[in-house]
Amino acid sequence: MTTGTPLLDARALQRRFGGLTAIRDVSLTVERQETKCIIGPNGAGKSTFLNLLCGTLRPTAGQIVFDGIDVTGMPLHRIARIGIARKFQVPSVFGRLTVRQNLSVAEIGTAHDGKAPNTVAEILHKLDLTEIADRSAGDLAHGQKQWLEIGMAMMTNPKLLLLDEPTAGMTVEESLKTAELLRTACADIAVIAIEHDMRFVRALDCHTVVLHQGALIAEGPFADIEANPMVRDVYLGRQ
Repeated sequence: MTTGTPLLDARALQRRFGGLTAIRDVSLTVERQETKCIIGPNGAGKSTFLNLLCGTLRPTAGQIVFDGIDVTGMPLHRIARIGIARKFQVPSVFGRLTVRQNLSVAEIGTAHDGKAPNTVAEILHKLDLTEIADRSAGDLAHGQKQWLEIGMAMMTNPKLLLLDEPTAGMTVEESLKTAELLRTACADIAVIAIEHDMRFVRALDCHTVVLHQGALIAEGPFADIEANPMVRDVYLGRQ
């Protein structure tokens, strides 16, 4: 259910690189505590779109309003401090530190904006990491490293979490567990995930957005997206 002003309101975003248009008039809203997935073929503009939202890239045209603030073109560090966190595809944890220490480091310098901060113990519990809290991060399985990095992003107390292919390199079991962890651990924040693993997207079962050649071509419940003939033609039917 949508109520009031959305947390994120991206309006007619464009991004050009020389003569190439990577994002074409894409608009997207995300409500507080809502999860959305973005899917599409390689080169569809998914990562570029996340780069625009988090401040890594500046839009060529369009506007981004986050929590009532116009953040269009705002530097990456300022956007992070007002509540947008991003996890990249490849885990970048501190291998020599323990899981617990990685989470503690992630909290340093975080501005909580009056909101009660997440504690290390809470994040360990939410992401099923308590039993390995004192293991070196470098010794973890790939899926565990991905979950730890999600936890590190959550330690910054974000209002919106951006996930770039969170199940990349995971086993089927790890992908399905990731969907379950996101449903429970991130229930009180908004999430945008870009993903190629349709088992994960199906398990997450959220509002899904499809990009193709930089344009938004469909959006809605995943069951509708999966049955959409155009989406099957340009993307799902190829798998």
